[in-house]
Amino acid sequence: DVCAGNVRLVQNGSESLIGAKELYMLRKGSDHAYSTGPAGFVVKRFAQLGGTSLDYYLRSLGLWGKEHICPPAPRRFEQLLKQATTLLSRSFEDQNAQIAVQLSCLAYQLLLELSRANQPTIPPLIERALTFIHDNLHRNLSRQDICEHVGASAPYFCRLFSEYMTCSPVTYFLEQRFNWTAQLLKTTSLSIKEISDRAGFESPLYFSAQFKKRFGFSPKQYRAQEQSHEALQQASR
Repeated sequence: DVCAGNVRLVQNGSESLIGAKELYMLRKGSDHAYSTGPAGFVVKRFAQLGGTSLDYYLRSLGLWGKEHICPPAPRRFEQLLKQATTLLSRSFEDQNAQIAVQLSCLAYQLLLELSRANQPTIPPLIERALTFIHDNLHRNLSRQDICEHVGASAPYFCRLFSEYMTCSPVTYFLEQRFNWTAQLLKTTSLSIKEISDRAGFESPLYFSAQFKKRFGFSPKQYRAQEQSHEALQQASR
């Protein structure tokens, strides 16, 4: 993330000039080099994302192969990076699991924020709704909750949201909420009850039933499948 100045990036033979409020992505194993651009200086911050699910999320969110990205809401992206920095600066004693979960959630939110750069320019009303949704995945949000937060009537807002996001506000919220729980199952050792509680479901049984309906596997089966997949990948290295 370039805060000020600019950077000249060459990656796999492709050259880009990245300016302030823009960012560049360095892919693991790529042939790359970067240096200060024409401005003669650069102030930047960076985050390193990893894990067995990273490639899947990059592909599913349309970020695979992207090198130069202009976040549609730079301030929102900056806030997420600052939250991650704050978490990493804390003492890890007695809170490893909790911090790992929070960082995992932040990493997912960062990728979601970047994926929005691939979409048409979004009206401020929709921007506010998306921020509200992403900040409240742990709650049981209703259409009315979202409409009240952005201060718009339900018919008008839902029509506008569907136009830009190709789905209803509640459908979008549920997709992001379940993707978050799937990420927790894959990247943490939290119990299914703990994940259900964190995501704001009324009970682990209800969460499990809804998760299976959406993914075709129960949370336990999904976690076992992902662990098996990861073990096979490690064995093949």
